[in-house]
Formats: sequence, structure tokens, C-alpha cells
Amino acid sequence: MGKRVELTESAVANLEARLKAEGRDLGKSCDVWDDETRGLVLRREASGSKRWHLRIHVNGRRSKVKLGIWPTLSVTQARKAAKVAAGKVARGDDPIADKIAERQAAVARRLQVKRDAATVLGAFVEGEYKAWAERHLRGRNRQETVAALRRNFRAWWGRKMDSITALDVERWRRERLKAGVMKATVNREWGRLRAALGKAQEWGIIVAPIRVKRLTLAGDEGKRVRYLTDEERARLLEALDARERRRREERIRMIQWQRERGLPESAEHSTYTDHLKPLTLLVV
Repeated sequence: MGKRVELTESAVANLEARLKAEGRDLGKSCDVWDDETRGLVLRREASGSKRWHLRIHVNGRRSKVKLGIWPTLSVTQARKAAKVAAGKVARGDDPIADKIAERQAAVARRLQVKRDAATVLGAFVEGEYKAWAERHLRGRNRQETVAALRRNFRAWWGRKMDSITALDVERWRRERLKAGVMKATVNREWGRLRAALGKAQEWGIIVAPIRVKRLTLAGDEGKRVRYLTDEERARLLEALDARERRRREERIRMIQWQRERGLPESAEHSTYTDHLKPLTLLVV
């Protein structure tokens, strides 16, 4: 325990001279105990700042309560604050546990703010979904997906994804059709957002996206038509590329076999090995 001192404003202001005269190292923290108020300590930090603490025993353990910084908290004010804190401890309060609970609550609030921010449509699309699209989507579709979502759903950019309702979608579609946009285009635009919301659900950011049926196109009655999601389209294109590579390798092996036997050689494939990939690209 440090030395008890009769603390006054003047004594605190000239504390360095007193400590130096006592041979205390000012390069280290030094504690000075108030001789009037039990447990009240003034700590002079190595930096020169002076902080008030109240040393207490709570539930069998030693601890301290931070009261404030001198001179913002004067000697008189520090003694009053110490008596208030000591009174709470005497009544059974645990200020240390309260501080821990406050810190935990603050951390929980910060985490909740981050979780809430992650559920905002614009933040999600421009962040996690854009990063996923850049890794998994191919070619022009990689940039077009996020740009199209931004262009078509800018009015919802600041909304939480789970706040978007079926009525919102219906009103949005009504406005798009009124503006002269074709039903097939509206379906495609909604399909992009539905795919993004599906990813948000898959990653645990929202519980469940809204379900809205596509608009029925002329001649569609009685038929079930489903558009590919961006992820499905990417997988289809990868499979087509793999098929093209396999067919080219097979043709190269055939030419080599013909060459070794002096037979007429088949021509190498040109841009595509057959009609399947170009026809598929036309419809996806």
C-alpha cells in the first residue's frame, strides 16, 4: 500500500515534487492514498496524468472502481464519488460486475449494428454478393449482375432484405410494366434479385427470402418455365467449356492416330466443336 497523504488541490498539483523528494521514480506509476477517505487512491501515471480510484473488496476479491481524472474531478468531488461508490458496495452492489456487464452489452450492441448493416440490400449486394459474383460468375455476367441489381432496385438499396415484401415486388413490377418494360425482362430482373436473396439466406444473413411467382408470358399458360440462377448459369457454362476441351483433345488424338498410320487426317475443330455451345449461349 502507498503512503497516506493529506490530499488538497495544492498537494495534488505539486505531487511530482513531493514524490521526487521521497525518492519515488516518476518514470513509473505511483499511488498515493487519501488519509481522509478510506480506499481513495490517486494514481500518478508515468505519463503525468493523475487518476482517482476507489479500492474495494467485493465477494472476497480485491478490485478498484475508476472515479475520474484530476483536475476534472477535484479532491472534494473525488471524495464524494468514493463515498457514493463505497455505499453501493455496502448495499451489496458489485460495480465490477456492472462494468463487465456494460462492456458486454456494448460489444453485443456493436455486433448487432454490424449484423443489421449486413442485412441491408445495398450493403449485401455491393459487398459479399459482389465478391461471390466476381469469383463464380463468368464473363460479362460477372459485372452485369451487380450493375443490373443496382440499376433496377436502387429504391430498395437502403432497406433490410427481410423487410421487402411481396406487395413491394408487385408494386415494382407494376411500375416496370407501366414504363413499357417487357414481362420477360421484368421476370429476368426479379430473378436476379431472387438469386441474391437466396444467397443471403444460404449464408445465414436472412431467415427466408420472399416468394413471388414470375409473370406469365403469352403462350405460357399451363407451362412451367424456370430461369436459371446466376450460379446455375455459371455451372452450365463450365460444363460446356469442359465438354469443348474434351472434344478437342479427342480430335487431336484421332489426328495423331491417323498421322501415324498414313491415313487422311481430319480437320481440327475451329471456334466450336459442334452446335451445342453456341446454341446454348443464345438462350442463356
